[in-house]
Order: sequence, then C-alpha cells, then structure tokens
Amino acid sequence: MSDPLYNPNSSPHFKRKKGPSYTDEMLSESLTINVLGAVLFILAVLVPFLVSYPKFRTRPRHTVVTVTHDRYG
Repeated sequence: MSDPLYNPNSSPHFKRKKGPSYTDEMLSESLTINVLGAVLFILAVLVPFLVSYPKFRTRPRHTVVTVTHDRYG
C-alpha cells in the first residue's frame, strides 16, 4: 500500500486472533509431527522399490549338510 495513513489494524477485514499465541512447545510439537510425517512418506515411497529389487527378493539357496558321528551316516 502506498498510502502512509493506511493502518491494517483499523481495516474492517482485519480480525484479531482470539486464541492463544503460539508457544515454543507448540512449535516443537508441530515440527516433530511434520518430520515424522515426511519420514513416513519417504519410507512409503522407498520400501516398494527396495522390495522389488531383484537381489533383495531372491535368496541364495544353501545346501544343508548334516554331520553325524556314526559310520553309517
């Protein structure tokens, strides 16, 4: 606004906050929730790619060798 006498507080469209102002605790809670949400989103995108990777899906087959101590085994 170029009007030097303009005061946004006196505007009829301006509404004051009626609730409590934000505290440091609210800020830390919101940041924590947003970071957890971002991590879950990244995991939701990343895990299907990891599971579909061929070396992850196929396991090497190991032969089982049984050791017995008798002469007929």
